[in-house]
Amino acid sequence: TGNLRFSKDTIALDTVFNTLTTTTKTFTVHHPRNDDVHIPIIRLKNNDSRYRLNVDGVAGSIFQDVTIFANDSIFVFVEATVGEGETNDEMLYIDEVLFDEDRNQQKVTLVTLVQDATLLVPSSSENKDFLLTTTNFTNEKPYVIFGNALVPENETLTIQDSTLIYFHENS
Repeated sequence: TGNLRFSKDTIALDTVFNTLTTTTKTFTVHHPRNDDVHIPIIRLKNNDSRYRLNVDGVAGSIFQDVTIFANDSIFVFVEATVGEGETNDEMLYIDEVLFDEDRNQQKVTLVTLVQDATLLVPSSSENKDFLLTTTNFTNEKPYVIFGNALVPENETLTIQDSTLIYFHENS
């Protein structure tokens, strides 16, 4: 009947670099009436969405025949991974979680700022040290270092003015 209540109408996920997964955010869907409600469909608006959902413990992108009991609620968890080449410098990635269809449809908007970056990652998870394959960092897009990036012996690392370099935790 379109009488659902949401803990948030917009979910803003943290800024994320391409190919990395956002933190998981959650919101609740409340049914404030004295009878059970049956939601025919809960789905992401975009069929090829980079968002992933978990509705009351079930992972997926389309959920059919969801029941919320009288004066109860369900939890919805959201995360996203936007792949390399799917961004231009910085972009807002937007989608919607749709509840029901037609005139009863309600929605929660999902927004993530995705930034294209060069990811520098060790070739193995056991050895966190790795030699840089490029020794010239330009300011075209940020660099994100995972592990310990080492400059090869007898080489020089040149970092152009205004270059952004981020270090992952424990790097």
